Amino acid sequence: MRQFRSLACFSLALLLALAPPSLTSFAASRVYHGIDVSEWQGDIDFEAVRQSGIDAVYIRAGEGSDYVDAYFESHYQGALAAGLKIGYYHYVTAQNEEEAKEQARFFCSLIRDKTVDLYPAMDFESFPGLDVEEINAIGAAFMETLNDCLGYTPSL
Repeated sequence: MRQFRSLACFSLALLLALAPPSLTSFAASRVYHGIDVSEWQGDIDFEAVRQSGIDAVYIRAGEGSDYVDAYFESHYQGALAAGLKIGYYHYVTAQNEEEAKEQARFFCSLIRDKTVDLYPAMDFESFPGLDVEEINAIGAAFMETLNDCLGYTPSL
């Protein structure tokens, strides 16, 4: 269980304190203990995760414009069965605003029919060859497009 707790990060705590307005079952004033997971963690016993005191999980849905995380569906099913609060994140690889919009639409398509308890989030952390203005424009384009698709403000 140590590895699950070590996966939690400061920004995740901020994400867990918020929820989409349409998801009233998630109290914005409560702090949840959470983890973020992707294919890098492999198979996960989400019941054991819940029993360890974890309340919420952010699941990586995809990356870029066409890559679906290999464990997206199994992590989703496991977290759902364990009764965890569920959120999703997308690893952005865009190099321009058009790619960012395309990636936001792809992310939205992946989570559209899933249970969503926590704000979907943008994970944008690698900026090879981009300057500050380009990074900001790409991030804004992704967030605005995702907001339009979801109908509420996502998180980052």
